[in-house]
Amino acid sequence: MNERVKTNLRSAIYEMGGIYLLYLAYQMFRNKEESSGGEYLAVIAAIIGFLVIGIGMIAFGFYMMNKVRKQDIQAREDAKAVEEKKTED
Repeated sequence: MNERVKTNLRSAIYEMGGIYLLYLAYQMFRNKEESSGGEYLAVIAAIIGFLVIGIGMIAFGFYMMNKVRKQDIQAREDAKAVEEKKTED
């Protein structure tokens, strides 16, 4: 497996993990009324943490996929330029 495929798979796993954390935060938010006192504060803190980390993981996954896509485009343009230079000579 080449490095590009590994990076894309890793990015997809980050995104899926982020989506799962957002799902957990949503489920905890829906059930927060069942908590009271200190437990309620812990649930709110966990919801905020899951939201921040989940959004960060999704953003990082998209950033990595975009970075790989830009590298692929640049590599194709470089290969095309080399090919055009060969045909000119």
